[in-house]
Amino acid sequence: MLRRRQENRLPEFPAAPRRLKNGAPTILVCLAPLLIPHVWIGLGLIGALFLSIGVAALGTDVDARVLETKTRSGKKGTVYEVRYGYVVDGESVEKREDVSASIYARASAPGATLHVRHFDVGTLHGTAITEDRTAWAQVPQWIFVACFWNGIVSVFVYQLSIAPLRRRSLIKNGQVTQGEIASKRIGQKNARFVTFRFFGPTSDEAIMSEMAVTKEVHEAAVAGTPVTVLYDPRKPSRAIAYELSGYVVAM
Repeated sequence: MLRRRQENRLPEFPAAPRRLKNGAPTILVCLAPLLIPHVWIGLGLIGALFLSIGVAALGTDVDARVLETKTRSGKKGTVYEVRYGYVVDGESVEKREDVSASIYARASAPGATLHVRHFDVGTLHGTAITEDRTAWAQVPQWIFVACFWNGIVSVFVYQLSIAPLRRRSLIKNGQVTQGEIASKRIGQKNARFVTFRFFGPTSDEAIMSEMAVTKEVHEAAVAGTPVTVLYDPRKPSRAIAYELSGYVVAM
């Protein structure tokens, strides 16, 4: 049975910083999210957001010549598309953009031109049609899309990179104390968890902490079994049980 912290004998364990004998190199853990195509899409949306801000804040107003107009069927009805072109600093730029019905009607007239705001960074060209609104009108749309998409992707980034790095940090630098397994459970999609308890540096009340484990570790876990706990002294609830972690520390 786990004793009060004053009576609890600390387990023998290497002093921090510790060296791990297994696990992927830190650099590979950091770069793992880049293997997901959705992460690259998210980065592209962030780039598009900053480009739209550049167009609104630093762009140049130009008159673009309408090159083509066409319509297509969309989920919400007819979609109006305009292809236009203009010249900036001797360089020809062509863009396609979906527009409102009113802009489409004006663009369909022979020899029609459109008011456009242009901004470029290197080879990237940002534009915004400013016939019926300012260039700032598109910024909130990009903010929403970028935040929504990256908010979803961040869940996978956390699981692939941030969570493993936090666990590795605890194993390498965490403060050591004795703990014991309290319980275990199986969550959604057969995710397996083990809860352990230990005493923090200043409290006489046991701290409960839960961690995800493999199927083999879960099956072998028995309530009351002693474990070596490594925790963050600044936030003791952030802890990991060494024997359940799958990591091996060089002794």
